[in-house]
Amino acid sequence: MMVRIDHKLDDQFRIRAAYAQSSYSVDNTQTTANAIRGSQEYHIRQRVMSRSLREIKTVRFSLI
Repeated sequence: MMVRIDHKLDDQFRIRAAYAQSSYSVDNTQTTANAIRGSQEYHIRQRVMSRSLREIKTVRFSLI
């Protein structure tokens, strides 16, 4: 969302304002299967599952 305001006061002065807001959300799941280090049995695997959550919110206000 973004809002801009531009208001002329007289011939020399003007007010400009801007307001911006944004959000970004990520839910990521990752899986891997690796051979176990140091093991001579290569058919045995180690499975790992991880999850990453991230949410970014940004608000900006400028007065020029």
